[in-house]
Amino acid sequence: MLCAAALWPQKAFGGATESSYRQARTLIDQSIDQMEVGEWLLRPTPLLIEVEGQLDAGAEHQGVRSDAPDPWPYRETWAWDPQTGIAGREYRQIHTDGRIEWKREIFSAQGELWEFDLSSGSTHRSAGPGVVERRVRLHRRFPPVLLAEALGHASALRFTGRFGPFDTVQMQTSEQQSLSLFFGRESHHLSSVEYLTDLPTFGDSTVSWKFGDYRPVPGIGEIPHHISVHLNDAPFTDVSITRITRDHDQVRSFLDMESLPHDVAAPREPRFESLGEGVHRIADLVPGKHLLVVEFDQYLMLMDAPAARPLLHELPASMVSHTMGKSAISITALRMLQEAIPDKPVKYVLISHFHSDSAGGLLAFSRVEVDILASREQISDIADFLGRSHTLCELEAHTENLHLKPVHQKLVIEDAQQRVEILQVGKNPHSESMLVAWLPHSGILWASDLQRDVAGKPDPNQGRLNRFFKQWLGRQAFQPKNILTTQGDGLISPDALFRVDSEQTLNLPRNP
Repeated sequence: MLCAAALWPQKAFGGATESSYRQARTLIDQSIDQMEVGEWLLRPTPLLIEVEGQLDAGAEHQGVRSDAPDPWPYRETWAWDPQTGIAGREYRQIHTDGRIEWKREIFSAQGELWEFDLSSGSTHRSAGPGVVERRVRLHRRFPPVLLAEALGHASALRFTGRFGPFDTVQMQTSEQQSLSLFFGRESHHLSSVEYLTDLPTFGDSTVSWKFGDYRPVPGIGEIPHHISVHLNDAPFTDVSITRITRDHDQVRSFLDMESLPHDVAAPREPRFESLGEGVHRIADLVPGKHLLVVEFDQYLMLMDAPAARPLLHELPASMVSHTMGKSAISITALRMLQEAIPDKPVKYVLISHFHSDSAGGLLAFSRVEVDILASREQISDIADFLGRSHTLCELEAHTENLHLKPVHQKLVIEDAQQRVEILQVGKNPHSESMLVAWLPHSGILWASDLQRDVAGKPDPNQGRLNRFFKQWLGRQAFQPKNILTTQGDGLISPDALFRVDSEQTLNLPRNP
């Protein structure tokens, strides 16, 4: 049969480099031939792939406990129309705290990304070179497309040796990122893909995509029906393909945006806001993520050290590779603070809980002496993270400048100008432990991820967390005027919280 490798020109090399290149190319050619996908690569047809399985939030330190498995049901649909250039995915994920994340992303041929939140009905639009890169990273999850790209950058191919039953090849992506390809020596199938990156709350890490259960699909070839992603050997997603179709109508119906909500939210840029005497926040460090700042007479206290979560459904993950997870968002926060309050250094960083989007940006604060206030139960987790290797991080990690201070049930930080009471909430539906901050002078309670809001009201998609937080707050001696959070719009009315029905249940959306 016609091998797709014939689409890419040969390249002349010399000596050992030529031999390494030839071996690598032979392995990829053999894999394409074995899968019998050459014809499809020459004339690709529309695809729609549905998968079901589980996602383990604990593998990326987003579960209740950072050191324990936390698997939840996961469903995803992926589609691509090569004739129009439109691609998209829809996923449904149940989080630890009961919240359902249900979204569809459509990548247009014009380089736009439309993100539809099917739980809330909101829509976001973005554009730019990064969107085009993300669409390419999405395509790579389909092994024939990945192997075709490897041959398209043939000069970078190298055979890197034999490991157990596998032959390995090093390739470079169009973004010049290195991927290691593992081929079964007997089957010639692509068995796994690995890359190195920096992961928030982990440091230098290996991400592995594993492919198995190859089966023939009419009109395409042999396709893996079992796919899993591992973070440092811990399973993150583990799914099986339940349906593949090349039907044009079904693919285009899935990628059609007309039936989806188009109430496009205005772009939200990071901004510094004053919330009262000595209390500020940097709103929308990334859209829907806020950083509270408390100003004392001589110094500042920050609430959480956020990092952007890696987009691990892409290959390789964007927003993480070669940077500190754009926990460069914590660097952005520091820059904005220096501009707004240049005469006061950061002395304290309060970590509410050890999830990557709350603690993954700690290294951004390591250039100066800072006290890290964290739950007694999670001090060892944070110490372990800081003690790991961070050679893939673009930041120079001076971890000796970060001094860990455990918080038991309560810790008070105060001076003549300000008072902050740090309180231990304990185990809750979102995490194993949680610290919140009460600011009596301004009547503000900062609750981090313990509560999420929609237009100033508790998110109705979080029944379990709403009930827990309402009951906890009802036992406290203080009554806040405002409740600030790190997510959503970042502000909840206490009156709205106490109107939540104590018997509220989670309304599951219909199956996508």
